[in-house]
Amino acid sequence: MSVETARELSRKINVLFWVSVIMVIANVLSEDFVNEIIGFSFAGNIAAAVCDIVYAVILIQIGGINGNYRKSGIASLAIGALGILSLLIAGVSISGELGLLVMFIIMAIAIVVLVIGIYGIYCEYKGHSEVLESLDKKQSEAWEKLWKWNIAGYACMACGMIFVTLSVILALICAFAGAVITFVVGIVKLVYLHRMAAFLNGYDGTVSERAASETPAGAAQTSYVYAKPVKAPGDEETGKGNDTDEGDGEKGLQ
Repeated sequence: MSVETARELSRKINVLFWVSVIMVIANVLSEDFVNEIIGFSFAGNIAAAVCDIVYAVILIQIGGINGNYRKSGIASLAIGALGILSLLIAGVSISGELGLLVMFIIMAIAIVVLVIGIYGIYCEYKGHSEVLESLDKKQSEAWEKLWKWNIAGYACMACGMIFVTLSVILALICAFAGAVITFVVGIVKLVYLHRMAAFLNGYDGTVSERAASETPAGAAQTSYVYAKPVKAPGDEETGKGNDTDEGDGEKGLQ
């Protein structure tokens, strides 16, 4: 990666960081209990929608650096379009058979949105990991681990919905665990984005060269250069061998 590309990516990642911070605040403002206190639910929803669009556009812009970013951005735009469609459908009068059909369509859209959302998150985290793979292995692996924790959070919430028919208490425990994991992952993601932006901003083009010199191929070559010849067993017993042969050769030349 060139220094210019690293600087550009650093600026974009920094914007993603601040957009993510605003998204967290907007999501909090859109919660029902917050709306009952200060009445900012509508403003929170609008801010969250705008942030989603901005986030998706930025991901698409840096798609030239890594194709996974573009996939994640397109997935985010698709989620936004499906969300608008869901709101329009929900505006239909829910009564009788039409009401059941509308509810079924909304549930189907919600499932599709969940699947696309998971895929979009995977592509974004994969993009971060691949970009950093040759620059900072530790940060690259951190993004991979964060993705696994993200899946764990979704799995807990899914178990909560499944267990609700078996045990309400067990369902609540799973849902609470999933919510906590998802919240923590969101905070850690902010930390990783900020750290990645700072790292790329200070990139001077020498990291990848140092990483290349530490590859197994380089190590094998070093071992070959400094390898020492091993004497044959017969040489040690008789005192004859390479030294004698070399000496005879020298005498012959003289």
